[in-house]
Amino acid sequence: MKNYIIFIVVLFFLHLSGCASVHVKDCPVGINVPDIPITDYYHHDEKDNNPVIVEHDRKEILGFTKQIEADQADWSLLHNRGVKKLMSGDKKGALEDFGRELELNPDSFWGGYYMRALVERDLGALTEALADLYKAAWLNPFGALIYNARAVTKGGMGDLAGAVSDCTKAIEINNRNIRAYCLRGEYRFRSCDPSGAVDDYKKAMEIDPDAAPVYNFLAEAAYYEGDYTSCYDYADKCIFMDQGVTASYYYRGLALIGMGNVKRGRDDLQKAADMGSKCAADQIKKIREKAGR
Repeated sequence: MKNYIIFIVVLFFLHLSGCASVHVKDCPVGINVPDIPITDYYHHDEKDNNPVIVEHDRKEILGFTKQIEADQADWSLLHNRGVKKLMSGDKKGALEDFGRELELNPDSFWGGYYMRALVERDLGALTEALADLYKAAWLNPFGALIYNARAVTKGGMGDLAGAVSDCTKAIEINNRNIRAYCLRGEYRFRSCDPSGAVDDYKKAMEIDPDAAPVYNFLAEAAYYEGDYTSCYDYADKCIFMDQGVTASYYYRGLALIGMGNVKRGRDDLQKAADMGSKCAADQIKKIREKAGR
């Protein structure tokens, strides 16, 4: 029972603190959406260079391994070790543990399917991930985070209508689910429904005015509607709140160029490119080519 409580708490933490990203790169014809992180669970990169945390994870994994050797029928130990492996960056090891967990306990706990699906999707196995998420939803039809994850998976497979539908289910379960509104807005936007996207983003902003990425999504929609002033304002607000959102520099740069301030716009695009945005680098290349003519 103690172990069951542990992994319930850990799973909830993973859901709330998520930073590992699945990037929205595909977009409607004629629309060039930059890399926008959509997150699901705890990201490990920030911990990789912290020897104290790495050693702590190693000891916890070793502790679970000893318990598993003593009681190989306790599936919750495998789940906990899988979570710790995932948090330490060992995705393949986590996938193996979640698989063994589900062999022992295939029909009672949705969390094993959910966690395995996240790892599968991260490793590019979208079909397998989707199947696991359907199983998780069957076991827990009121798990909003399951429908969010399923939406991202469907979006990655090009099923935008299915992604929108799953986001709507998540919102029906919890109408203050900011993540579901942002996801649905993004998939509506990619389905050429910018007004529907803006409605979702503004709803998310009403729920939490301090959620910086929401302003970035609004900047995105404003840009493709040709409203450069609003695009600039939203992107600038996002940057003021969080200077780490790459796409906000991209959109502020495009908005400035749209308003005629090419130099400042190019500076913002360069900032986004330096942060890893290929779209921004491509825009800078186009500007240089145009100037060279």
